[in-house]
Amino acid sequence: MRKAIQLFLTENETQEKREQSFSSLINKNFNQSLKCFQRIVPSIYSLIKQSGNGHHSVYINRESELDIVEYESGNVFYGTNRTNAISAHVERFLHSPHVLQLGKTRSKDEAIDTQNLDGLVVFGIGLGLHIYELIIKLKPKHLVVYESNPDFLGCSLYSGFWPKIFDYAQEQNISLYFQIPNNGKSLYSDLSELKQAFALERFAVYFHYHNSVFDDIFDELVSNNWFLSTDLRETVEKKGFENYLPKWAPVVDTKNWQKLPDTHQLFESNIKAFEKYFPEIASEFKNYRTKHWQVVVNRNQQANLKNIKWREFLLGDDPVGESEEIYKLFRDNPSKDELILGYAGGKLSPYYHHQTVMKVQKEFRNYKSESASIGQKIKSVLMFGLGIGYQLEFLMKSHDVEKLFLYEPNRDFFYGSLFAIDWHKILEQIDKSGGRIYLNIGDDGSNLVQDFLTQFHNVGTYHLANTYLFKSYDNDILEPTLSNLREDLKLIVGLGDNFENSRYIISHSKWAVENRVKFLLERKKSPRELEDVPVFIVGNGPSLDSLFPLLKAERENVIVVSCGTALQALHKHNIVPDYHADIEVNRSTFDWTARIKDREFLKRIKLISGNGVHPDTASLYKDVFLSLKNGEAATLMLTSLMSELNFSTLRNSYPTVSNFAIDFVVEAGFKQIYLLGVDMGFVDLKHHHSKHSGYYTSSGNELYDYQKENNTSIVVEGNLRPYVKTKYEFKMSKAVIERTLSSSDAEVYNLNDGAKIKGTIPLDPKNVLITSTPDSRRKLTNWLENEAFQTLDSERFKKRFEERIKNTDLLEGIDKLRVRADVEVDTREVVEKLILEQRKILFDYYREGKPVVLYYLNGSVNYINTALSKALNIMDDEECLELVDEILSHWQEFLVTISQSMNVVPYELDFITSFPKERQKAVTNDYYLDNGIYVSTENYELGLGQAVNSLALDIRENNKTEVVITKFDGQKRATRMSDTKICYLIFEEKYIEQALQERCVGDTIVYIPEYLKMCDWKDTGFESIEHYICYISLLAMTCHREIEVVVPKLPSNSAEQALSLNPSLGTSRSFHVYEAYHFLVFSKALLGESEKSTGSGDRFRYVPFLKSANLEVTQILVRDHKRK
Repeated sequence: MRKAIQLFLTENETQEKREQSFSSLINKNFNQSLKCFQRIVPSIYSLIKQSGNGHHSVYINRESELDIVEYESGNVFYGTNRTNAISAHVERFLHSPHVLQLGKTRSKDEAIDTQNLDGLVVFGIGLGLHIYELIIKLKPKHLVVYESNPDFLGCSLYSGFWPKIFDYAQEQNISLYFQIPNNGKSLYSDLSELKQAFALERFAVYFHYHNSVFDDIFDELVSNNWFLSTDLRETVEKKGFENYLPKWAPVVDTKNWQKLPDTHQLFESNIKAFEKYFPEIASEFKNYRTKHWQVVVNRNQQANLKNIKWREFLLGDDPVGESEEIYKLFRDNPSKDELILGYAGGKLSPYYHHQTVMKVQKEFRNYKSESASIGQKIKSVLMFGLGIGYQLEFLMKSHDVEKLFLYEPNRDFFYGSLFAIDWHKILEQIDKSGGRIYLNIGDDGSNLVQDFLTQFHNVGTYHLANTYLFKSYDNDILEPTLSNLREDLKLIVGLGDNFENSRYIISHSKWAVENRVKFLLERKKSPRELEDVPVFIVGNGPSLDSLFPLLKAERENVIVVSCGTALQALHKHNIVPDYHADIEVNRSTFDWTARIKDREFLKRIKLISGNGVHPDTASLYKDVFLSLKNGEAATLMLTSLMSELNFSTLRNSYPTVSNFAIDFVVEAGFKQIYLLGVDMGFVDLKHHHSKHSGYYTSSGNELYDYQKENNTSIVVEGNLRPYVKTKYEFKMSKAVIERTLSSSDAEVYNLNDGAKIKGTIPLDPKNVLITSTPDSRRKLTNWLENEAFQTLDSERFKKRFEERIKNTDLLEGIDKLRVRADVEVDTREVVEKLILEQRKILFDYYREGKPVVLYYLNGSVNYINTALSKALNIMDDEECLELVDEILSHWQEFLVTISQSMNVVPYELDFITSFPKERQKAVTNDYYLDNGIYVSTENYELGLGQAVNSLALDIRENNKTEVVITKFDGQKRATRMSDTKICYLIFEEKYIEQALQERCVGDTIVYIPEYLKMCDWKDTGFESIEHYICYISLLAMTCHREIEVVVPKLPSNSAEQALSLNPSLGTSRSFHVYEAYHFLVFSKALLGESEKSTGSGDRFRYVPFLKSANLEVTQILVRDHKRK
């Protein structure tokens, strides 16, 4: 059943009048009740004053009755027909009350005397009406009330029953005992005190509502045959979702419901339908026996579900009418999650895909895109829960649903639907209309997210833009599953694959195979050491700081795998891991690693990564070992080209590098895994990572305000304490780790004072016992590197790659998409047809044996199709088609750009940077020392001094090569020494040609464009234009000799002016243009990959068309720095 407040309200105006008419009465009730507590129970009065209403409040429903509503969920407590339902609930109890016996055992056959009771125990206050009815009917001498949630006590004051309760108690000499807040686990000790004082032994026990603790107490009392001689157990047995009941279940007249007849015509018809369309479902449910819920029917053959244990019903006495209201709630308040399609900027924003995304999102901000209600045709519905199913029947009768995704975790519920609704008609209707239905029955939620992501990938993720969410019933246990699903579905397009990610992961994988990097393959035999030698997974969480002594003590006996930024912390403690794990495809990992500034340290470590690791990052380490990650373009490519090999494929290696490391060691077969610094949460929000890592300064202060940049308010269960705080990314990472471990037989020990991770064993670090030896560790690393990992046949790969992954096919596919998108958009139908045909183009090429088009473009086509689908939600036709035109214009610009780039440099390596200035400072000095360079200047002493300090250069005058920075204005220089090189600074375009003619080998030309003069140097990190151009000059000197001209980018464009630069630089020459983070370079010849990297650690990207965006420095946001 649903308890959404909308089901119990009337129209706004009527509801407002009703609330106003009752306002004075309920406020009067509250004040009178409060005075009663102040006079009679002052301790409870103080509690009420301190507590307020917290997360709950009261409202007046459409039946003019008071009820409770929870703010966060919007769910009400009682629902319809509150007064009669409470009275019926009390009467049901009085008909067969539970009587608790203290101190004296009772046989199971002993008759229970319900007349001579010493007292009454009530679990739960709610609105308090039941308490008044119970004391009138039972007239107990002692009343004990337990309530764990003070909110309900506060809400009950508005009902006006407390003055009546206190008056009647005084009149009948009833003693009242309020145990608030108290979950009832102290029941035995509380009643024992009463027994000692008043010789009481027999108590009626009434449970007003369901919650996990009350239900656990009820279970224990039932199992003890309502006899109590000791304290109740402290723990609460976890309730499965199959047995879940809302706090207040429907109060149903059980006389109206009977068991199913022996034969049921509708059931037989439905089974035949499933035999035709879903034979596996038919086979499972043909002779199914329910476990938790019994299917019952009334005289009209309407079906309902009755909980076997609690004897409560899923729906009320009118299940069809109630289900129709649930359908109407969906119809009138359609829920469609806003997909996160945008990209907020940062290190990946130079990608052409993300530039297109930002342009499209800017267009969307000019339009209202959401429709207020659903129409006759619904493109897609995700129904979360089926229950008995009548609401599905109303949905299918009222709408033409193209795609229905149905999740029902409770098999008993689905079985019940076979007796309630006409599945034969529903399945036939979808089949005849050419629609699609996907059923997920019985999944406990552990595979749900991945399952639905797979389904939406199969049909096209763009359908999510028009997918409505239909929730059929409430289940608090399953609510996190629904929330996780909604979060992941919102992110699937915006954070999914894209052209550049696929392009670079294929380029990097191609490099890896051709350079004989080893890959993880499946193995038939594994050594005994996998069971004996532990592996320490070392993350960069705050717990790492207290675990360094353990790491140092056991370093030689275990395999150590560091993750991401933890490597910096290990370096500071002189701990050399066996392996370092990193997973990002883009080159930002090079920046992080290079900042360690210890080449000898890095060359003692081996890198493990995904097959898309950047070659520049790989070059920093002693050796590299790669694993394929499931679903990525390069994985599909490698497994198809080298199909004779059995690759090990990682399925849960996201979203953090710790996920990759854990997934890898599980896949490799390790049986003893220790997690150090894999906190996934924090106790102290100022201590969110190891203080020895790049998140903190050398003095231990935060590099930036982490709490401000992250939502760290999420509370999760702790590993070594009750709870810790976390952020969404860590919560998601934790869930993925749990999924990885759920299918592993490894023993995984969690040593961290962070979040609890299911499938791990919490372990205090002082209790760690390692029995392996350095010799067994060496044997295992030898096996891992020489048997588990294998090199591929690079020549065979090259031959097959050239035959099957043809760049000409990709260029043809790009052009076909461009031509197809160049269409006159005059109706919505044209847009819908375009969406289908763009996806069809990709799969047509795939079926034709040209998979490269799908590999590279699937993600970006999915994005643009999603954007077009979202545009169709705009109600105004003219505005809708206007927006579509703008989207297609940006899409065509994207296709033209990537076509030119792939035509010229098809296997270019990624160029992204994350900490450019920090990396330049760490790397550039080594280049200057290795090459013996000394820099001087005739005109810019101040700027050069500032630039040298910025880069921390150690420039010595006795170095063999002098470079002189000088302004060039067309005048010839005097004769120079043979070892002297010149860095020409040119401020006027007309002098570039002359400088190119006069320069000697090793000279550098830096052109200072006009747009630099408009820069406001505040907050750029540079003192002045002189500081900046000297800084760029020092970087330019580290470029390859093929570079002819270097042009600085504008470091800050606060005025957002359009910038321009002549691609020929005013010369008669034709240049190829490339860009790094701070500057552009111009060369006569195309650059090879080795020529695209510099001594300052920068790497260039080829620029097909010089645009304003290429002339500005991309601002990297803090959120990009924190992702590691």
